[in-house]
Amino acid sequence: MAEARGKTGKGRGLTALDIAVIIILIAVVLSVALRLVWDRIFSADRKDCTVSFEVSAAKSAVGSLLAEGDAVMLPDGSRLGTLGAVSVTPAVFLATDASGGPVEARWPEDTLVDISGTLTAELYDRDGGFLTKGGLRICAGTVIVLHTRTADFQVTVTGVEPATE
Repeated sequence: MAEARGKTGKGRGLTALDIAVIIILIAVVLSVALRLVWDRIFSADRKDCTVSFEVSAAKSAVGSLLAEGDAVMLPDGSRLGTLGAVSVTPAVFLATDASGGPVEARWPEDTLVDISGTLTAELYDRDGGFLTKGGLRICAGTVIVLHTRTADFQVTVTGVEPATE
C-alpha cells in the first residue's frame, strides 16, 4: 500500500495558476454584476428627449443635405439620435443705412442660410440637466459639432425637453 501512495503523489495544493484563474473568475462575475446594477440605476433616468437647435449662417448646401430621419452622430462617433423636422431660411444680417437705422441685408444669392430643427435623442436626466451616454451635457446654449451621413455642422442647442408620450 505504501507503494501505491507514492505513485499518486501527495495531495496537490493550489498553485499560482489556480489562484490567478479564481481571481479572474471573481473579477468577471463582479464586473457583470456591477454592469447590471449600473444599467438599472441609469435606465430609470433615461428619457427620449426632443432637442431643438439652430445653425447660423451655414452654407446653403448644408441645409439641403439634412433630411428628417437621418442618424445624428457626435464627434466621438457615438450616435446622439435621429434628425427631426428641419427648416432652412436665407441668412439675414443687419446693416445700417445712411441715417444710422437698421436695414436687413441678405447674402448674395442666398449662399448662406439659417437652419433650425429638432432631433430626438435618448438622454439621461441628471441634476436638472441632460447628459448623453458618454457624459456630454446637453442644455440650451450648448454648442456641439454634429455629423450625419452627408453633412457636418455646428449647432447651438436652443432647448431640451422630454418627449411627450
